[in-house]
Amino acid sequence: MPKDTHNKIALVTISLAGGGAERSLGILSTMLSGLGHSVHIVTLRDDIEVPYTGTLFNLGSYKSSDDSLTARWRHLKRLRAYLLQHDFDLIIDNRSRPSLLKEICYTQYIYRNFKVAFMVRSARLETYFPKPISIAKKLYNNSKFIGVSKRICDKITETYGFKNTKHVYNAIPQFSVVESSTALPSTYILGYGRLVDDVKNFSLMISAFAKANLKTPLVIMGDGQDKEKLVILAKKLNVSNKIYFLGHQKQPSSIVKNALFTLLTSHYEGFPMVLVESLSLGTPVISVDCESGPNEIVQHGHNGLLVPNYDMEALSKAIHMFVLDSELLAHCKSNAKESVAHLSQEQISNDWSTLINSL
Repeated sequence: MPKDTHNKIALVTISLAGGGAERSLGILSTMLSGLGHSVHIVTLRDDIEVPYTGTLFNLGSYKSSDDSLTARWRHLKRLRAYLLQHDFDLIIDNRSRPSLLKEICYTQYIYRNFKVAFMVRSARLETYFPKPISIAKKLYNNSKFIGVSKRICDKITETYGFKNTKHVYNAIPQFSVVESSTALPSTYILGYGRLVDDVKNFSLMISAFAKANLKTPLVIMGDGQDKEKLVILAKKLNVSNKIYFLGHQKQPSSIVKNALFTLLTSHYEGFPMVLVESLSLGTPVISVDCESGPNEIVQHGHNGLLVPNYDMEALSKAIHMFVLDSELLAHCKSNAKESVAHLSQEQISNDWSTLINSL
């Protein structure tokens, strides 16, 4: 009989609510299930929002107000018991992993005798590897890593010397474009994501938009801890009458699709879904060339514009150019969807299938 190539796979994650990383995990569960694998999603927190496919083990629902070391240990033992009960062929760990003590526990106890691949979804490697580097090198010496960009894999090798790294890009979500009931201008520029300025740098976006001095308004979609700070900045720069703060939208696809173009100004990324989603809906983009992802997605002058990170002057000129040069904007718009065709779920599923067979 031919060998059964279907596996029992556990996707371990902090939660299923939040930003692009969580959406990508939900898509991954669907793709792996579509390949015939038996998929379990293990969430450490009781936060479930994004769609997923498979069996959910909501470990977070067992958490109590007791945060003692004894309670935490019981929590980890429950996770270990679940993994042993189901005897998984592969664990794909999507957690952030900055705590040395916790990672010693995971690598030496919870994942002991399991095949594990560690996802790295951000160029900020300290989010996924505990310090010091010398200990992390020993802790993950024989581990396998999956980066969501080529640059992330290169950086892992440069920083830690690990060579057992592979990259698989995030896949395009399958959108059903539902018209939003939110009142918006007929023409607008869009920026969206978590309003956490230390990561997404919406301050740069607002400052460059103000400097461009255009009539076309800017729509900022999303919630986060720095909303008030950004509202104050808009007032300070005298553009509050041209910026719409929408908050989080459950059905954002039509808002993205109808935008003139999308902006991304992050300090760092992994493989930004903002760019992939926008282009897949036919909306061109302007992005800073942060580490990592944008320069593996944006083809300057073809599907959008790529400018140096933190260069407000260059970003302002790019915004000005896209608004006023209708020919360039139309050219980039016409190429948008095709430029991310290689990120279809069908193609990325094939990439995952090849990777899993190689582990």
